[in-house]
Amino acid sequence: MAAILYIGLLLLIASNCSAVTATTETVPNEENTTTETVPNEGNTTTTTTTTATATTAKSIIQLCSYPEWNDTYTTLAGESASAGSSKSELSNPHGVFVDSYDEVYVADTGNNRIILFSPGKSLVFENKGVHYFFEESKSGTIVSGFTLKGGKGNDELDSPTAFFVTRDQTLFIADSGNARVQKWKLWDKRGYTVAGGKRAGATLDKISMSYGLYVDDENNVYVSEHNNHRVTLWMADDTDVGLLVAGGNGMGKLPKQLANPWGIYVTKNGTVYIADFNNHRIQKWAPNAKSGLTVAGDSNGVAGSWQYQLSYPRQVLLDQYGNMFILDTGNNRIVKWPQGWTYGLPVIYASSLNSAYGMHFSGAGNLIVADTSNHRIISFSIACPKPTNHVCQTAIWTSNFRVLAGTGTNFANSTPLSSPLYVAFDARENMYIVDEFNHAVQRFNKNSKTSITIAGLSRFGGNSLSQLYNPTALFITHNDIMYIADNGNKRILKWSIGQNQGRIANGANGSRVPLNQISQCFGIYVDAQSNLYVSDNGNHRVVIWDGRNTTNGRLVAGGNGFGTAENQLHSPYGIYVDKK
Repeated sequence: MAAILYIGLLLLIASNCSAVTATTETVPNEENTTTETVPNEGNTTTTTTTTATATTAKSIIQLCSYPEWNDTYTTLAGESASAGSSKSELSNPHGVFVDSYDEVYVADTGNNRIILFSPGKSLVFENKGVHYFFEESKSGTIVSGFTLKGGKGNDELDSPTAFFVTRDQTLFIADSGNARVQKWKLWDKRGYTVAGGKRAGATLDKISMSYGLYVDDENNVYVSEHNNHRVTLWMADDTDVGLLVAGGNGMGKLPKQLANPWGIYVTKNGTVYIADFNNHRIQKWAPNAKSGLTVAGDSNGVAGSWQYQLSYPRQVLLDQYGNMFILDTGNNRIVKWPQGWTYGLPVIYASSLNSAYGMHFSGAGNLIVADTSNHRIISFSIACPKPTNHVCQTAIWTSNFRVLAGTGTNFANSTPLSSPLYVAFDARENMYIVDEFNHAVQRFNKNSKTSITIAGLSRFGGNSLSQLYNPTALFITHNDIMYIADNGNKRILKWSIGQNQGRIANGANGSRVPLNQISQCFGIYVDAQSNLYVSDNGNHRVVIWDGRNTTNGRLVAGGNGFGTAENQLHSPYGIYVDKK
C-alpha cells in the first residue's frame, strides 16, 4: 500500500496523559500466521493468539520485528574455557542445538559424545515410567556416545560434528569419524545408521565429513558433505543410498558447484540454504535445480569484511520473515541478511569468539553459539526494544528547557558542537547530533555530557568514505545503521555505528535535476524495507531510493518546480513516512 508523507508538519497535543490502547501487529510469513497484541505505555493487558502449521521438526524461530542482541554473552556450558572431559567441560564443541523445551544439546566433538545441558532450570520428564530429574547445574548429561575414546559401535561415536533434534527428541548425528549418520532416540543406549556407514567416499552410498544436518517432518535427512562438496538427501525409507540435492560437480565457485559446504537450512518446500564455506557465500538451491543462487556474500567466492561480503561462513538460519542469520566466522560476527538484499546487517561483533563452528536460536530468540576453540557454549541475549516515540493522546509539554549538549559557544572543549543541525535518538536513548561545521556526527550516551565522534573523523571535512562535508540530516535504524545527509558532497552515506567509514546509499553524481542526483537535503527517512526517502530541497521534491538500488531514485512528491500548486513543493525540509 502507498505510504503517506508528512512534510514540515508540527503536531501540538495538549491536556493530561491517559492510558494508551494496545496496537495489533499481524506478522505475515510463509509458514505460519501470528497475531500479537502489543501493549503501549499505560496498558496493563496483553493477549496473544497464534495459529501455526508445523512444517519442520522445530518450528521456524519467531522473532520480534526489530530484534537486537547484546554483545555481552553468558556462558551456558564449559565455563573454564579450556578443554576437558568432565560433564561440566567440553573439548572442541562443533555443534549446538536448542530443542522445543529449550534444552541445549552440544556435539562435544573432542570427547566423542553428545551432551545435554539444562541451563538455569531443573529438568523433569518421564520416559517409560521413569522420571528424570536434573538439578540446576553447569554439569551436563551424556545422551549419545558413552565412551570418551570413541569408536564405531552402535553405542559409540567418533568425532560427532553436527546433529539435529526432532520434536519427539530423536537425535540425528553426523558421526564424522565413522562417515555415517546415526539416529538415536533420547535416553536410548544406542543408535543405528540411517546414512553412510561404509567408510568415507564420494559415491552416493557413502558420505564424507559433515558439519551440517537437517531433518524434515518425515525424518528424511539432508547431509552437507564437506569434503565431497555436495548436499545429499537420505530418505527415511531408503538408508542404502542418498540422492544428490546440491553441488556434486567438484570443488569450485561456479553456480553448480560448492566448496566445502558447512551448515544447511531447509525450508518447507525443500529449498536448501547452504553455508558455502570456502566460497564465502550462502547458496540458495531450489528443489531439482541444477545450480544454486548466491543470496549472501560474493558470488565469485571473494572473502571480505564489508557488509556485502562474508568470510568463511559456517552456519545459516532463517526466521519467520525469511531473514538469514549467518555465522560469519572469519569476521567474528553474526550477520542478519534480509531476503533480496545485497548486503547484511551485523547484529553481533564478538572478538572474543575463537573459531566458532555452530549456532542456533533458543526459543526466546537468544543466539546460542559453539565457541569451539574456547571449548564453551555461549549465549547472546535478545532484546525487543519498544518504540520510544509513543505519545499519549493528551500530552502536554512545559515551556522550560534544559541543555543536553553544547555550551552556547562554538568548539566547546567538552561538547565540541558547531552549528548543530539535527538530533536523533536510538532505542537506548543515546543522542546523536549532526554537527555541521565540524563535519561530523556526535553521539552523547544517555545521561552523558561528553560526545563521541562516530562519523566524520576529519574536522576539516572531505569527500572520502570516511569523511563528511557539512552534513545536515540523519536517520538511525533500529539496528544502529545511520543514514547521513552529506550535504556538501550531495550524497547520502549509510554508516554502521562502530565502523570507520560509510558507503554511498544514493547520490554522489552531482546536484542537478536527474533522478540519480540530489541537491541540498535537510530531511531523510528510512522505512522497514530500507527504502530511503530524501527531501531534495534544491530540486523541490521528495525522492525514494529502493533499498536494493543505489543508482536511481523515483519521484514521490513535487518535482514540478517550486510553487504553491498541489503538485508542487518549495524547498522542502523535514519528512515523515507512515506505515500505511
